[in-house]
Amino acid sequence: MANPQVQVLLEKLQRVGVPLDEYVKGQLFYGIKTGLNEAFVIDAKTRERLIAKDPKSTELIRPFLLGRDIKRYQPLTCQQFLIFTRQGVNIDQSPAIKQYLRRFKKSLTPKPKRWQGENWPGRKPGSYQWY
Repeated sequence: MANPQVQVLLEKLQRVGVPLDEYVKGQLFYGIKTGLNEAFVIDAKTRERLIAKDPKSTELIRPFLLGRDIKRYQPLTCQQFLIFTRQGVNIDQSPAIKQYLRRFKKSLTPKPKRWQGENWPGRKPGSYQWY
């Protein structure tokens, strides 16, 4: 059993809070698909290294939690981060991140529409940049 103060707080949250399923009206979705977690999900050391090389890197690095990282009634602790290069991002404005991602370029490049063959080493076809 939780201590009395925690118990009172939990009861209050249950009374006035809205369950997630109700809040999103049953519209729960998959979440983020990176295309290549090995490239886009980084640890705290890599994050710090990228920011040290280029402080603007913070604009593209976000805390990243998996479902198993979220525990009921426990504070969130983030051990991983996401390089979030959504459509419209100019990677040339983030040289440290571009340099880091370059080693994954072959695996990140979308399959060209006219490519012939069976085993494309990169991602599925699409109108997105490799990064």
